[in-house]
Amino acid sequence: MASVNNPQATPLIQLLDTIGDGTGNKSANGNYLTTATTFKAKPANNRIWFVDFIKVQLTDSGVFYQQGYGATNVPLVNGFTITIYKSGIAYNLTPALIKTNDHFNHYSFEYTDIPFQTAYSTINAVLRFDAPFILCGNQNDRIEIVLHDDFTYLVDQTFVVHGKQLII
Repeated sequence: MASVNNPQATPLIQLLDTIGDGTGNKSANGNYLTTATTFKAKPANNRIWFVDFIKVQLTDSGVFYQQGYGATNVPLVNGFTITIYKSGIAYNLTPALIKTNDHFNHYSFEYTDIPFQTAYSTINAVLRFDAPFILCGNQNDRIEIVLHDDFTYLVDQTFVVHGKQLII
């Protein structure tokens, strides 16, 4: 049984959003070319997260092209990286900018393409860690993705953190 002296972890599934606490805009398919927008997730001050993986999910009309992003045959102009901030230190989780669907494969993501019976297709790109990445809310630890491209052609795009959390 959980208590102050014996806390128990509970499941963590949180969408990255524009505020970071789960209350901001979670749909990352806007036009961010003029103004870059940061999507983030961070534990509350009284929580510790044990992050097992981060999932990028995008849905678009049609077939996904290898050298494009979504169902276009055009790469992103600026691209994005996934960064974890731990005790004030930034850890870039991608070796270079993600600009194409194929970059998910090259950067060690588990990549699944799901064609639906409708006109839509979805990809899930999962970046899994060998050991959980520990984030502490009272140290302003967080995960951030800065978007600086136009994603309005996508039906949907979200970023999700999975793992466990402790209330301290």
